[in-house]
Parts: sequence; structure tokens; C-alpha cells
Amino acid sequence: MAYTGRTRLDTRKGAFISIDILGDKEAQELLRRLPMYLQKSVVDVSMKEAIRPQLAAAKREVMALERGGGRMAKVAKKLRIVAIRKKRGLRGYRVSGPKRVDLGIPPHHKYYYPAVVTYGTATTPPNDFMFRAHQATKDESFKIAKDMILKGVRLGWQSRA
Repeated sequence: MAYTGRTRLDTRKGAFISIDILGDKEAQELLRRLPMYLQKSVVDVSMKEAIRPQLAAAKREVMALERGGGRMAKVAKKLRIVAIRKKRGLRGYRVSGPKRVDLGIPPHHKYYYPAVVTYGTATTPPNDFMFRAHQATKDESFKIAKDMILKGVRLGWQSRA
């Protein structure tokens, strides 16, 4: 899951969005100089772009489970990025699986095939394809987020001038 960071209140410089998870102090200082509405916009766009490799990797993982089609091939086609709300108007993003209706499962049924694959049953082992996709793309996602934030900061300063 991509997380937009958290808002901190610095008594010297006012409120800012902390991106210290990326480990780039230069990007944090450049972002801090922007007004809050531009900080939110820059971080929001960069996090949405940063989760795209995870979506692609999750689709690859699902297709590797079902060679030649089947129920999980339908799941792969329906994977999507959804926004989740955070505090203070910030958003996060995550890769979400299809709803029951999308898979043709009646709403009153308790059975949900992707959950059976992910968590396993008494006779089949768990196969956490989403976790593997996240682990495989973590470094790439951090790089994309950092690059997009730096690009957004440059564009933000140009729009203020």
C-alpha cells in the first residue's frame, strides 16, 4: 500500500507533509517550502504513480497461479488501484481485488475465491500473491515516488512564480 506520509506541525515553519520514509532530506526540504495545498497535490500524484508497478506485479503473480485462464485470470483483469482516505485530507492508495459482483458471486454467498487462494484452506497452503508483488516492487516504488515528488516540487515552484 502506498502511503502519502503524515502531516507534522513545525513551530518554526508551519505545517508540512513528512516524506521521511523515502529517506531523502533534500526532497523533504524542497517539499516543505511549498504551500500545503501544493504539497498535498504533489505527494498525492506521486503516490498514485508509485503504486502502479505493484499493480502490474500483482497481475503477473495472479496470472502465474493460473496458467491458461481460470478464475484467477478473471481476478487479474479486475485488480485496480483505489484511493483510501487518511487524516487531514491526505490520501493513500492500495491495490484492490475485485468485488464479489465483478466475479459473478451472488452477494449473499460467503465464498470468495481470491481469499481462499491468499489465506489457504485446510488442504491447500496460503499463496499471498499481493505480498510478493509488494516486496518485489518496493524499491522501484520508492524511486518513482522520490522522482515524482522532486518533479512536482519543480513544477510547483514554476507555478508560483
